[in-house]
Amino acid sequence: MNEQIMQRLREANTSRDNITNGDFSFSTGSPGQPTTVAEYQPKRALSVDATRPFDLSLVARETFTTDGNAGDAETFPLTHELIDSSVVTDSVVMYKGDNRVQPDSVDYAADQITYTDDGTDNTLTIYYTSGAQALVEIQKVAPNGTPDVLFSADMGMIHRRDQGKEPITVDADQSPLHPFIPADFTLALTITAPYTVAFATDANGSGTEVVATNALTDLPVRGAEGPIDGLKQAVATDAARR
Repeated sequence: MNEQIMQRLREANTSRDNITNGDFSFSTGSPGQPTTVAEYQPKRALSVDATRPFDLSLVARETFTTDGNAGDAETFPLTHELIDSSVVTDSVVMYKGDNRVQPDSVDYAADQITYTDDGTDNTLTIYYTSGAQALVEIQKVAPNGTPDVLFSADMGMIHRRDQGKEPITVDADQSPLHPFIPADFTLALTITAPYTVAFATDANGSGTEVVATNALTDLPVRGAEGPIDGLKQAVATDAARR
């Protein structure tokens, strides 16, 4: 059966694609617990493309309230290790209320940020790249909820890595069918982290979300131009056997 499916896959017309932030539905993570923070429902059969790099950054979110004295320079200690990561342009992204602001300074050695608020009692939302150990996985999830891991890594190590020199790839090479994702499966990004992972936050309850522009998901895939008969059952059986 699998040989017939593999023959259909070899003969199928496919095209390169990328699944990026705009394609996923996001959720906020729960610290210390495995949490699905992003999901994507394919519209066609896909396979992860191990020949191209996978860009990933999942960031920590913390919130603070400035004091009652306008013009004070305040120091905000972060709970988890802050690192200057080359994976993204801005290791720290900061908002006051709904507006993007810049910190006065960022002390990576001390894991703290200094900011001067020209007002008082404002909510600060800080998204930052952390070096803390955190297990991140990409899973393909069958319609019955059964997951199969395609990629697993430590998010802290990814943030430390120079992905320009050492790109990450999703090999998914445990079997010939391992990299394939049928159209009615779900692609899920899960993380177990000591911090809160978030992609956006309604900081003031205003209905406006402040976005973690340093959160990044860019997964290279190949997509089939038409349906692949029997792929769903073959992939489910393959996962159960491994």
